Amino acid sequence: MLAAAFDVLDIFEYKDLLKRIQTGLRLSLELEDLGRLVDSVTISRRTLQVVHQARRYVVEAGDPKTRSLAEAPLAQPPDANMASITVGLDTPAHPGPFNRKEQQELFALHVDVLIGLFRAELGGGLLAETARMEDVYRGQIAACELREAQQNIYGQKTTKKRAKYTG
Repeated sequence: MLAAAFDVLDIFEYKDLLKRIQTGLRLSLELEDLGRLVDSVTISRRTLQVVHQARRYVVEAGDPKTRSLAEAPLAQPPDANMASITVGLDTPAHPGPFNRKEQQELFALHVDVLIGLFRAELGGGLLAETARMEDVYRGQIAACELREAQQNIYGQKTTKKRAKYTG
């Protein structure tokens, strides 16, 4: 159901970007819980594109000449508080597409989407590497069993070779 809603919102470019981001985030978390990590990563990346589109609207809402955050007029020197950077982007002279509360929600959703994306990518990588190492281990066990089966042909293994395969 969420996948269909996310696709419809995305296809018709629904104007409420926050709703699109929330739907994508929820869908990616559900897919991650179901173990569908590749699908979760795909949805997270699509959601991240919507986040970037929304962040671009926030930045471009200020002075018409301002097209990047680096060029945005600052009310005060930037500090650890992200809100200090965006002061002036939603002034009455230049009303932005998002009010201050919506901007904070957008920034929080951005972090949530990134964390979900990284968690799904790391989980998928861990599963792939675990499967690869299990294949390597099975190959080593098969080689040991083959060698033991051929002992009467080639003779007993030396202690050094035996230690190599038994760890």
